Amino acid sequence: MRVRRIATDDLAGIGWLDDGTHAGIEAAVAAGTERALVLVAVDDADAVVGVVAVDLPPWRGRTLPWLWLLDVRPERRGGVGTALLSGAHGQLAELGHRAVELSVDDANPRAAALYLRTGYVGVGRGADPGVGGPEPWTRMRLQLAMEPAQTRRNR
Repeated sequence: MRVRRIATDDLAGIGWLDDGTHAGIEAAVAAGTERALVLVAVDDADAVVGVVAVDLPPWRGRTLPWLWLLDVRPERRGGVGTALLSGAHGQLAELGHRAVELSVDDANPRAAALYLRTGYVGVGRGADPGVGGPEPWTRMRLQLAMEPAQTRRNR
């Protein structure tokens, strides 16, 4: 398995996502790499097995990168999500971002555990800004490790 930026041809390979989420990925890809970071995990046959999407500031009014989707084909779970997060975190740090935020539904303890294992910490509660609704959500943030060259460049 490898993680790479999404290509237009990959859009057909994420058919397991619901229509609204698929449309969100299409919009992010169309917006371009300066507005969104979308990565896919692909297997040895180059079939998409997972996707992660992050809005980049200032797109959609964001002040920090906002990770709004991490989804893995159910039959492929077991490390794919961690690999996608690692790839996204590395690319965000390379772009000079110091942190990334997300919200996780409290009814999804498996996702919350993954985010905690990868270093996210809770920073607030409330409705997801992209979803809204009455469900309880936890807002989480990860401070990104900056590469030495970036640290020197940002002094």
